[in-house]
Parts: sequence; C-alpha cells; structure tokens
Amino acid sequence: MRAIWLGSIEAALCFAGFFAIFVLSGLTSKIGLGFLPVPAIPDELRLHLTLAEAILLGSTVYHAGVVTAQAGNALACRSEHVRSSFLGWLSNRYLIGGILIELFGIICIIYIPILAKIFKHMAIPLWMWIGLGSYALIIYSIEWVRKSIVRKINTRRKELETHPNIQEAEQ
Repeated sequence: MRAIWLGSIEAALCFAGFFAIFVLSGLTSKIGLGFLPVPAIPDELRLHLTLAEAILLGSTVYHAGVVTAQAGNALACRSEHVRSSFLGWLSNRYLIGGILIELFGIICIIYIPILAKIFKHMAIPLWMWIGLGSYALIIYSIEWVRKSIVRKINTRRKELETHPNIQEAEQ
C-alpha cells in the first residue's frame, strides 16, 4: 500500500513538472489543455520554446523529477514506522552513495550532449532544479506525516488494549 501511496505522489509531482513546462511556455493549448487559465508569468521565468522543445524539456523534467522523487522515497522508506532522523541521516552509506550516483547519472544524461541526444533530453535551466529538488523534500515530508499518524494510532490502540477501563469511560 505504501508503494501505491508514494508512487502516486511521485507521479503527480512528475506530471506537475511536465505540465509546468507547457504553462511556462504558453503552450497549454497545443497539448489539449487550452481550457486552463495561463497565469501571468514574469518574463525571466517565461520559456520561449517551440512545441518540440517543450516536449523535450517536459520529458527531461519528468525524468529528473523521477530521480529526485526516488531520492526522497529512498530516505523516507528506510523504516516502516521510525523517523529517518532517528535512524541517522548518514547511517546507511550505501543508500547515500546510491542517491549520489543516481543524481550524478541524471546530470550526465541531461548535460553531456551525446547522452542528451541518445535519451532525447535537453538542458534544464538551473533555477528549475530548485523545484525538482523539492520533490525529495515533499515525498519525505508527506511520508513523515503518514508515519506520525500511524504511530499515534498504534499508541492509542495499545493504550486501549492494555487499559480496558479507558474503553468503558469513552463509551
């Protein structure tokens, strides 16, 4: 269930990044989303792209989003109920190494021209990495909240099981 939960959030984030490229390019009508109101976009954030370039950048942002969201997912899923901060952020050096290799890989795929051509990617403007980096934080935070709720429910359940008088008093 947790894989479906986190996978759905990851997919939503990645699709949001993909569609943001078309919004920032003013090309929503070209992909059948002309009914969406296009917000006023400051000129420094507006992307002046052709439809083909927007498709390339959108798919690149989607792919980079998957990688950054998976980094957050990996950190969030180190335990079923315990917070990762309790486990120690750097306690699993293989996980940290894997995340760094994953990030290095996506950067190479995007910014090394021959790899970008093979994967049909294009360079992502540096300011967009702030949003992509937030994917890991969003995934981790949402999972942290879920774990907190589960811990509270489990604590309450144990209290009710060990103290039957509490059940009678609540009724």
